Amino acid sequence: MIFFVLDACAAARRYFPDIGTANIDQIFDYPDSILVLPNIARSEVVSAIIAAYNATLIDEPKLNLAMSRFAIDHQIRKYQIVRVIDVYIDKSIRLLRKVVYEVNY
Repeated sequence: MIFFVLDACAAARRYFPDIGTANIDQIFDYPDSILVLPNIARSEVVSAIIAAYNATLIDEPKLNLAMSRFAIDHQIRKYQIVRVIDVYIDKSIRLLRKVVYEVNY
């Protein structure tokens, strides 16, 4: 299994054409992938889809399709939803700082 932790912007690219949509589709279609999505990102994905509609990047039928596809992916548990708490955020910040330090120094 390969875990992919997606933020809302990455996940939203699954539901309407945008830069990176092809990459996200490959990740979704890869049989051994586990897609991890923070709990708060669910509302952010919906917001991103609506923003695409408001910016006229997609029309109303595509808006409805995108919202339906996201709901279905959630219902069939395509995403593993994780509850993000401060402890995890603090650990991720420490890990990121360590990686930056090791890469740059």
